[in-house]
Amino acid sequence: MQKIILILLTVFLIQAKAQSVSPFVIASTGGYFSNGTFSVSSTFGEMTMVETFTDGTNFLTQGFQQPFSNTTGISEIIPESGSYSIFPNPSDGNFMLTYHYASGGSASFRVYNTLGQEVSNIITKFDVGVNFQNFNLHSLASGIYFLEADYSFNDGKMLKNVSKINITN
Repeated sequence: MQKIILILLTVFLIQAKAQSVSPFVIASTGGYFSNGTFSVSSTFGEMTMVETFTDGTNFLTQGFQQPFSNTTGISEIIPESGSYSIFPNPSDGNFMLTYHYASGGSASFRVYNTLGQEVSNIITKFDVGVNFQNFNLHSLASGIYFLEADYSFNDGKMLKNVSKINITN
């Protein structure tokens, strides 16, 4: 009888010390959504090996799953309502820079090769809102280049963005 009580007490203590683990995802990109009823996670770019065990009330998922993004990098500081994008990238040398800022001003766009030599330079004025700048760099050899965008806003603020562009002729 004492043996049965000891076994039951041991099982109870083991269950009392059990822990609950939230699902985690380690991937190059993906997402996680959960509400009171269900949860959904997605990953791209990584092979995940996931196996789920359940007893009806509890579940255990083994694998690589993480509901938040752990990234290391330097955040770009962009003025309010600001955005900046290059499309398409990579390109055949013809691409468009789209930028949107809450203040107008002037901009200087310089393209550098990997040796740091300036290979193109455009200076222009821009208005409040969405602006476009087309680049035609068909004369350049295939490779990696850097686009440096210097903005001088009418309110006196300045901003510099440097982006990598890939030309594939």
